[in-house]
Amino acid sequence: MIKENGFALPLVLGISTILVLVIISISNSVSHKIALITEMDSQARADMKTYSAFNEVIFNLTTSNFTPTDMAVLPVSDMDQTAPMGMIPGIALWNLFGVPISLEEGVTVTLRDTAGMISFFSNPKLIERSLARFSADTKQIATIVDSLADWRDNDDFKRINGAEAWDYRSAGYTYVPRNSYLQCIEEFRLIKGMNSFLYERIRPEMIYWASGSDNYLTMSESLLRVVLDDDRMADQILQLRRDRLLTDTLFTAITGIHGTENSFSPSGLILVEITARVDQSTDRIQTVVSKRGSKNRPFTIMEWMR
Repeated sequence: MIKENGFALPLVLGISTILVLVIISISNSVSHKIALITEMDSQARADMKTYSAFNEVIFNLTTSNFTPTDMAVLPVSDMDQTAPMGMIPGIALWNLFGVPISLEEGVTVTLRDTAGMISFFSNPKLIERSLARFSADTKQIATIVDSLADWRDNDDFKRINGAEAWDYRSAGYTYVPRNSYLQCIEEFRLIKGMNSFLYERIRPEMIYWASGSDNYLTMSESLLRVVLDDDRMADQILQLRRDRLLTDTLFTAITGIHGTENSFSPSGLILVEITARVDQSTDRIQTVVSKRGSKNRPFTIMEWMR
């Protein structure tokens, strides 16, 4: 009897240990699945919020008019007579210079008039000036600018500070110039002389789609400081814009910069960025929308990234 009791005790302990391990495993599995389901639910709700915000932005783009610096959004009902984003009673002003707009809890929208951004096609000179703000190495900047021109032309004659196929090969690059237009903004990173530091500094100001004009009134603070090269003057312009008092006449009087009518008007080609956060989940939509529609097509999606 003593021997049998001595054998039963370890057996019971072993079975109990196995049962405990099984229960812990099941508990961990259930906890993991609950966490996964919760995460999926949060992500699904974030996705729904971004698409809902996108539809609201598209509706407002196609039904609203532009001011020199904003989009004037009409109230959706007689009850909506507040103007949290602007100064006009009954009308909300959604800025077109990249300051985040809060639509609802966890959802923000930024709108950029592409005429207030840098394009390879319509304002390449701004690239050089933007690079100069972040680097005092004039040789490097000259190399980037000339190499960019050599990348786009269809010959093998390099500019003074540029680079053609032979220069890339001799420098150890595994590629050569396209000899055509850049196919995306990210291709700019491949240009000889460009580095991660400079690229990351000017990337937020760049847009692939050219609007055909430069709108000084909707340029971001960073780009406006590049153009004016005078921080005190830029501060004055930015304060007038925050107060919704900036006009083309005031801008010219302060800066001395003249332009055409298109230089002080939104282009209708708008970069839209929507971010929605639910718990720990985040969803983003970035798109370029053209308001230059037709009778059967009130808007066109030029670019989409999600």
